[in-house]
Amino acid sequence: MREIHRRLAVVAATATSTMLAAGVFAGVASARTPAEDSFLQDLVSLGEKPNVAAPRVADSTINLGYAICQELGEGSSPADVVLHLHRNGKPMDSAANWVVVAQSDLCPQYKDW
Repeated sequence: MREIHRRLAVVAATATSTMLAAGVFAGVASARTPAEDSFLQDLVSLGEKPNVAAPRVADSTINLGYAICQELGEGSSPADVVLHLHRNGKPMDSAANWVVVAQSDLCPQYKDW
C-alpha cells in the first residue's frame, strides 16, 4: 500500500506541474479510448484546466486517473484517495473531482464506494 501511495504522489505531482506549465484546455485529439476521452472532458467540465490537446499532459492526466483506480482497487476508500491527493498538492475540491471522475469514467466498478 505504501508503494501505491508513493507512485500516486509522483504521478499527481508530475501531472499537476505538467498541467500548470502547459496552460488550459485547447481541445482533445489522440488515439485514446472513449472512457479516457470522457475522463478528460469531464475534468474540464468541472473546471479542471489540463491542456488535454498536449499529448504528454493528456497522458499524465489519464495516468493519474488510472493511479486513482489502482489505489481504489487495492482497498483505499475514495475519501482516503482524496486526502492523499490533497496532501500532495491538489486543492480538496479538485482532488474530489478527480476521484469522482476517475470512478465514473475509468473504473466504474468502484463508483459506488
